[in-house]
Amino acid sequence: MVKLSKTALWLTGISGILLMVAVSCVLLFPSQGLLEKINRKITEEFRLKTGYELQYKSLDLSLFPSPHVVFRKIHISSPGLFDTEMPSLTVVPRLLAFIRGNAEIASIRCEAPQTNLQLVSMPQSETQSETIASHLQAQEDVVAFLAGLASKLPDLQIFIADGRLNLMEKDKPRFQFHDIHGSIHLSPERPKVEVQCKSDLFEAISLNAWLDTKTLKSQGKFSLTRLTPQKLTHYFFPYANCQVKGGQADFEATFESSGPQMIQSHFRGKIPYLDLLQNGEDIFLKGGTFEGTVQRNGDQLDVAFSRLQFDTPRGSLTGKYFRDARIPLARLDLDGKDIDAAALRKVALALGGNNEAISKVFTIIRAGDVPLITCVAQGKTLSDLKKLDHMVINGRMIDGTILVPKIDLEVQKANGEVLISEEILEGKNLEGVAGKSFGREGKLIIGLMKGDNTPFHLDILLDADLVQLPPILERVVKSDAFLREMRLMKEIQGRAVGHLVLGESLDAVKTDLDIQSFNLSSNYQRLPSPLHIQGGTFGYHGNEVTVQSASGTLGKSALSQVSVAVRWGNETRLEVTSSSRSRIDLDAIYPWLLTHPVVKRFLKHFESMKGVLLVDSLNMKGPVLRPGDWVFQAEGGVENFSMNSSFLPGLLTVKKGRFEADAEKLSFFDCSARILDSSFVVTGSLDGYTKGLRAADLSVSGELGTEGNRYISDLIHLPDTFRLRSPLQFSQARFAWNLNGDTSFSAQMSPKDGPKMGIEVLHNRLKLNIKKLVVKDDASDASASLLLSEGEFDISFAGGLKKSSVDRLLLRNPFFTGAVEGSFETQFSLDAPLNSKAGGQLHIEGFQYKDGLKKPAVIERADLSAVGNQIHVKSSQVSWGGSLLNFQGNVDFSAQGLLLNMDVSADSLDWDQIRYMKEESLPTARPILTKSLSEPPSPRRGDESFQADTKKKPNLTLQGLLNVKAGKFTYGKLTWQDVATRVFLQGDEARVEFTKGSLCGIPTQGTIGVTSGSYHLEAKPNAKDVDIVPTLACLWNRSNLMTGRFDLTGDLKATGNHHDLTQSLEGNLKLTVRDGRIYRMGLLARIFSVINITEIYRGKFPDLMEEGFAYDTIEAEGSLAKGKMTLKKGIIDGPYLKMVWRGTVDLQNENLDMTVLVSPLRTVDRIISSIPLLGNVLGGSLIAIPVRVTGNIKDPNVVPLAPSAIGAELFGYVERTFKLPVTLLQPFL
Repeated sequence: MVKLSKTALWLTGISGILLMVAVSCVLLFPSQGLLEKINRKITEEFRLKTGYELQYKSLDLSLFPSPHVVFRKIHISSPGLFDTEMPSLTVVPRLLAFIRGNAEIASIRCEAPQTNLQLVSMPQSETQSETIASHLQAQEDVVAFLAGLASKLPDLQIFIADGRLNLMEKDKPRFQFHDIHGSIHLSPERPKVEVQCKSDLFEAISLNAWLDTKTLKSQGKFSLTRLTPQKLTHYFFPYANCQVKGGQADFEATFESSGPQMIQSHFRGKIPYLDLLQNGEDIFLKGGTFEGTVQRNGDQLDVAFSRLQFDTPRGSLTGKYFRDARIPLARLDLDGKDIDAAALRKVALALGGNNEAISKVFTIIRAGDVPLITCVAQGKTLSDLKKLDHMVINGRMIDGTILVPKIDLEVQKANGEVLISEEILEGKNLEGVAGKSFGREGKLIIGLMKGDNTPFHLDILLDADLVQLPPILERVVKSDAFLREMRLMKEIQGRAVGHLVLGESLDAVKTDLDIQSFNLSSNYQRLPSPLHIQGGTFGYHGNEVTVQSASGTLGKSALSQVSVAVRWGNETRLEVTSSSRSRIDLDAIYPWLLTHPVVKRFLKHFESMKGVLLVDSLNMKGPVLRPGDWVFQAEGGVENFSMNSSFLPGLLTVKKGRFEADAEKLSFFDCSARILDSSFVVTGSLDGYTKGLRAADLSVSGELGTEGNRYISDLIHLPDTFRLRSPLQFSQARFAWNLNGDTSFSAQMSPKDGPKMGIEVLHNRLKLNIKKLVVKDDASDASASLLLSEGEFDISFAGGLKKSSVDRLLLRNPFFTGAVEGSFETQFSLDAPLNSKAGGQLHIEGFQYKDGLKKPAVIERADLSAVGNQIHVKSSQVSWGGSLLNFQGNVDFSAQGLLLNMDVSADSLDWDQIRYMKEESLPTARPILTKSLSEPPSPRRGDESFQADTKKKPNLTLQGLLNVKAGKFTYGKLTWQDVATRVFLQGDEARVEFTKGSLCGIPTQGTIGVTSGSYHLEAKPNAKDVDIVPTLACLWNRSNLMTGRFDLTGDLKATGNHHDLTQSLEGNLKLTVRDGRIYRMGLLARIFSVINITEIYRGKFPDLMEEGFAYDTIEAEGSLAKGKMTLKKGIIDGPYLKMVWRGTVDLQNENLDMTVLVSPLRTVDRIISSIPLLGNVLGGSLIAIPVRVTGNIKDPNVVPLAPSAIGAELFGYVERTFKLPVTLLQPFL
């Protein structure tokens, strides 16, 4: 445009020169040839001076009415730049000057000029500051040129009529200007310009201006009517995000200058409407007006808007732009009022969407009324003012809409103050509505800069609809555990009032949420019923969630003032507190608890729980997955409670009761309970009940039915003989137990229609102390006590106890058939027996004792008395195992223990019955509460899980003498008659002296020593002239074996236990039998049978069964050692037979190994006499037949032997015995 202006000015100057040349030539040289030379001279001069081509058809000179020259059909062009055509150009010279020969032009008139000017592309790299500088420089150049032109062409007037200008884009007009009219008066003192035109860009434009050439002062007015800017923006900004679709604007400006680089302007205008199009959306600006001033003073520029106002978007703006190129400094101050933020947002994003600052700001601010806003931007250049870090924006919003970043929460009806400074947006006193949620007193800080760790902080008080809260927390909460639980909450309803803080960076938002009060309804998937909570507080802080003092319902359960805290870390920890009564419906809660594997393992012995649990206070904390490590304290009660447990025999019901519990101790009070057919009220405590019971203390009153009584009796392995009758009333019962201490029990009990019984027991590892056992009814009134410890044994009885009372007390009464009366007590010290003492008298009738005995012992009657350190048994009669025993004597307390001096008489005694008098050992139950609750006891008897205490009860050391007399004494198959012994006791040792007694008629004296299960036996049988018939019948339980009388002497010893006593037996025996007959003896019969078979002649021999075998003497002598008897001597001498034997008998295995020489006299003599020559040779000698006897005593084997098999020793023994030569005869086979 500057170049075009310069060209127009050159054309004006050259026109004057051409005019002078043309006029001169026409006047002086009017010929045609000359005119051609003039035309050529003009075009060449024009090309030389301008570089453009000039053509015209003709040149007319006219002197009337005044001299002037008319150029016809002028065409001026520059290929690729412009071309101008006009029908005529009239140049009027100044007449006087023309007469004087000076080429001074008075006026130039251009008729209907039409110019086509090629548009050139706009420079893309020019900065804003350079563009403004070039505009100001062009303004100064125009002023200087006009001043110079006015001085060179004084008073020249230029007129343009009906002109047209086409701005061409290639061959097509892009912008058209028409009806161009104007004039320029180049007054030497005051040049003046007036121009008007129309265009397809606007309706009309006009410019009126003058310049003082001396002072260079100027003044003018510019107006533009109904500008339609869309064609301009489409051409100059074809790729802009926002395009002008339509619009209209009016502009008017006045300006004046007082000198070079001094200018002042006032402008104003209207924008009736402006239609912008961005991304297919129309954006309308309506009712816009603006007004302001521009002032330049050297390098300083001031632009002030006193008004910039739109009806749409609603708002008004005032501002000031200041620039000082020397400093350099650029500053923009804007003040806005009553701005419609929604409409402004659209316009701002449309016009400046590429500006990151504008984009960020209006991404947050969506709509609202801004009553006041200020913006201050300052930098070195104009481009700096577009940078957010150079801006400070301060404003207030009413009824707005903002989008909170990161949580993507749109807030309606937003009010508050906003400050943008140093690329940070800060909102204060914010309030607004999001759906049904409200926020107030908010503070928002958002970094608008690029890069990481962008600041972000939101601090606001909320009154929120809880339906909206989960989506927000999903976007800002980083805890997977919290989000996982939140996602399980379905159908959320309710409200919450609290404080939300988010920060401190957009890259890593941390959430702090504090709810002061809330009400919540939700179907939480982990809970068995819908959850309703109201009141209380809620907090979320990083890895912690807390609920304080909340109340609500869960199905039929009611919670009150409950506080919960969950903390995530290496493990999830839970903390629960409550200070007000909550009501827990166990019917729903307990089955739900069992669905959790960890809790199910913890409660594995509790199959079901029902009823109502009342929790008055609770403090609990610990790791969620390790209930065994929870630390807690709780108080409350139960109503209509029932429980099935592997600990219990049936359903336990508690109508009501109270409890206190912590991780170590469970206490309960006044619990009205029922189980099986029993009911009771219990108060007590259990220590260590969660990990293994350490102590228990119970106070109980109630009634045990038949089933309950049986279960308790089975549970403690109470023998059948001590079980009480049912139903059993009990009161004031107290049970206390400590794992490493005492166990005590006391109670008042009474079976239905039975006597009253009181008991008080204390037991620990060191002692059992039955302090009191009282039985009382119409027939009996008795009390007893017992103390059994390592160092002491005390027992007492006072009063009377009768069978009828015991019958009504016990389920079965095997003990009493009579009564016990008297007053008796004893205190025995095991450590110092001499310090023991006793006193009183006791009468017993009909008392049966069987504890540990195979057969019961019945005290038919007994009378005892005691004084000092002596107990006197006046008389005592005891029935045991078919025997009747009488005791009389003393028991003295000595330094060594109990000293006995007792006379015992019995009608009969049996050794096997004495030896096996006790039952085989059975495991006894230790107290049930020594077991851990994690291993429930079984009520079955004989359960191997109940082992006897390894601690032995104290043993009484017995010493002294027992004088025992018995009508008979049986040992195995042997029975001694009329036995008298003296039993000496010395602790674990005993010695029994048999002073009197006979075994099958054989007087037997001896001793038996017993030491720790080992026996030492000494016996000396001594029988003189005793009839053998009853002895054999007694020993062998057979009759008619033989007759005669015998002598027996011997000396026997044995040492060992019961099983190897026979093996260790040793000693000598000697037997002599006289004048008798042998009737039945299997061994002799077997020998005789073998002899008879081997004889070839039938002899006459007596029949043993009918006549018997007569003998004169039988002698036997042998020794015992290692379970065998060696027969050194064995002889039968009779009228028909002589027999000698030697060998061994294995007493333990009952085997024989003997060599026997048999000499049946009659048969042998007959055989010998029948043999020629042999009778003469053997006459007067003894003939013997050898045989060998082996095998079992009951079925021996007898075989003949060759004479050579007989040893010389036996052969000589026979000769010496019978004083005859012996000839051995080999049996005939």
